[in-house]
Amino acid sequence: FLDNSVYQIYADVAWDQNIYGTGIKIAVLDTGIDSSHPMLKGKVILQVDFTGTGVNDSYGHGTHVAGIITGNGTYTGVSTGVQIYNGKVLDDSGSGYLSWLINGINWAMDPDNNPLTDDGADIISLSLGATYSGEPEELLTSPEVEKIREAISRGIVVVIASGNCGIEGESSGCNGFYGVTTPGITSEAITVGAVNDNNEWASFSGGDIINDIIKPDIVSPGVDICSSVPWGYECWSGTSMATPHVAGAVALLLEKYDDLNPFDVKEILEETALDLGDAGKDVMYGSGLVDLSTALDYQLTTSLFPKINSVLIESGIIKEPVRIT
Repeated sequence: FLDNSVYQIYADVAWDQNIYGTGIKIAVLDTGIDSSHPMLKGKVILQVDFTGTGVNDSYGHGTHVAGIITGNGTYTGVSTGVQIYNGKVLDDSGSGYLSWLINGINWAMDPDNNPLTDDGADIISLSLGATYSGEPEELLTSPEVEKIREAISRGIVVVIASGNCGIEGESSGCNGFYGVTTPGITSEAITVGAVNDNNEWASFSGGDIINDIIKPDIVSPGVDICSSVPWGYECWSGTSMATPHVAGAVALLLEKYDDLNPFDVKEILEETALDLGDAGKDVMYGSGLVDLSTALDYQLTTSLFPKINSVLIESGIIKEPVRIT
């Protein structure tokens, strides 16, 4: 239940410091959001539909995700102070085109399409993913992955579900597909897997090693999470439910430390995670369970940003070094 899972990642440690994600903007790119839901009233400040079906949420998925991030009412989300951008990139059946996702990311980076204004999201939360044929390495230069990297190069933390297709040899998969869905394969993003309330790996949670990089990066609660849906409240499972826990956790970090860049945030979450499963990072648990009780007091020694910047230049994603302020 959401009222238990927020304590599982120690969100209450932030609340005790009067940190609720206030002033942080999270773009939820999903099936839309029911902004009139009692848990979400006043939370959604911008909304755009990219599907042609209207910004409202008939499917329920986006409303459930938003409740986990910032809901306040019957259940309490991780970061009740954040503001939500509702970008509908999945239609009323829960499906969509990657082009809709790319358009949604472009909007989240610059909603008013004016580079001189600072209205971009601080965090993009993506509880979605697509299966594919072939090897994941073949998709590392795909349009959706490059768009994720562009957002990160602009200073936006991108949190993505690892998908519900499990691990080959450990799970039933998705019609023969196992591993991490796209764009969760993006190395620079924070890819999220799921555990239950006993910190045990959820058998649907995707994991893989892609170009020697282990995914997911982190895990959080994703089994039987009760949150808002347009018709009331329901308990759902999936890495879709785990991802907004991490997006909310990032918002708490960004409120406390406003000078962090996306690579700093990723490093902090991984370095302070509660190690589960095999020692070190592994394909089931990543670096472990998000632990805000240690993350909020973690001191960075050096930033990974200069190194990642050079990688982005070499790969052709950006042409000049990006300075994040």
